[in-house]
Amino acid sequence: MKFVYTLMVVLGILFLNSSLLQAQTTYDLQFGNPEYKEAVDSFCVTIQIKSNQGEEFAIGSHTFFFLYNSKSINYPTYSSHAFNNELKCVYDYAAAYYKPGFGASTNTNPGEANVTTLLQLVNLGCPKIADEWTDVGTVCFEIQNIQEPVNLSWDREKTLVNLVSDAFDSNHEQGDLVTLEILPNLEEAIKDTDGDGLDDDLEVSIGSDPESTDSDQDGIPDSSEYNLGGKEKDTDGDGILDIIDRDDDGDGISTADEGKTDTDQDGIPNFLDPDDDNDGVLTEEEGDSDKDGDEIPNYLDDDDDGDGIATADEGTEDTDGDEIPNYLDDDDDGDGISTADEGTEDTDGDEIPNYLDDDDDGDTILTADELQEDTDGDEIPNYLDDDDDGDGFLTADEGTGDIDEDGIPDYLDAEITGVEDALNSGVVIQMLPNPASEQVQLVVEQTNATAIDQVQVYDMEGKLVKVVRWKGAAQQQLAVQDLAKGIYMVGIYGAEQQLLGMKKLVVY
Repeated sequence: MKFVYTLMVVLGILFLNSSLLQAQTTYDLQFGNPEYKEAVDSFCVTIQIKSNQGEEFAIGSHTFFFLYNSKSINYPTYSSHAFNNELKCVYDYAAAYYKPGFGASTNTNPGEANVTTLLQLVNLGCPKIADEWTDVGTVCFEIQNIQEPVNLSWDREKTLVNLVSDAFDSNHEQGDLVTLEILPNLEEAIKDTDGDGLDDDLEVSIGSDPESTDSDQDGIPDSSEYNLGGKEKDTDGDGILDIIDRDDDGDGISTADEGKTDTDQDGIPNFLDPDDDNDGVLTEEEGDSDKDGDEIPNYLDDDDDGDGIATADEGTEDTDGDEIPNYLDDDDDGDGISTADEGTEDTDGDEIPNYLDDDDDGDTILTADELQEDTDGDEIPNYLDDDDDGDGFLTADEGTGDIDEDGIPDYLDAEITGVEDALNSGVVIQMLPNPASEQVQLVVEQTNATAIDQVQVYDMEGKLVKVVRWKGAAQQQLAVQDLAKGIYMVGIYGAEQQLLGMKKLVVY
């Protein structure tokens, strides 16, 4: 609603005695006599005026323009008291004023209203404004929300009070225009300077800033950090309320750095979450360092050490006992092969992933001993190769012994000699088939006259497990069905236990 508040004075008297001319003075306004009418759910106040300097004076046409909180009170109505056409005190029979006009705008916040009264006769002092409050009229509102303050205030620019001697450009001066900020039920209004939902007295009592919506400047509004409804929130139990705590959850990462993001989407914002990335390692333990240099701090990184194994899978265990937890260890099992290289595969099917297995390929030779060398050049590193030396015999069967005493362990020695070539270059041994399960045919070729006496079979630990007499021919059957599966060394001996040659045999 558009208000017309331009003041007009219609003078009914043509001649005015100079004694009636009046000087400009100062007035005060207030909203007096607040009344809560519970039965009809309304709130009323009286517009009151008085002299600011103790001098009595009369007023001409006037407009009192005021604002109110339409969320608290609205739809005002007005009833006049002293300044209206019914007060006939001029020459004891005439009224100084026309009937007051009242208007309001109810669809805005704040709401707006005004009382405008025009002069029809020169006011000879009825009523006079003195240093006591004079009632202008009463405004009543319908209550909208009893928890909202009424916030009645004056619009200084639009509130005008004319002199009786000059209707057009001379106004009395404004003094104190008093506001009213109580609740509609007359209780004291809650003052909330910063509008964050926490009243000033409360903020002062808990140590927060009543003039800031973010008292601790951590990027989280006070209204979020302090539970509305009276409950004081101290997430980390450190005795410092979240509203003034720079680290609400006490995890060593400031609330400002963590922010309201919910990295792990668990419904708990990072600044309140003890494990921001939900990887099983607390944010406090991970900290804000960047182990793998990927520009993601550990507390937000799902693979803190960048080894290809998720932090949640590695956890805080210390498999190799080097005092570095797996989630930060480049070699979790301490076998000399990086976790990144070993990965999560389970080469030997023992349900232990390679990165935690001390024998990745299950060949009884520790990964730490085999390492990444590729002895047989088959592009399979020894620690994953079931036949490291590519001699056709499994590493697990050959073991770490050195049967030919050449300083090379059997599992890396593709040519175990000491035998047909090294001990007696005149003896060549053939064994067919090899590997075998029942028997093999031994064929011995000689370029000398050394007589063969017997055949001796040794296991890989050097234990003699079988002796067979040689029957004098160039070839002979050797039964092996009585031998356990494994690798054996078959030696051809002459008289007085002279070793003529030796050959590796696999029994399956």
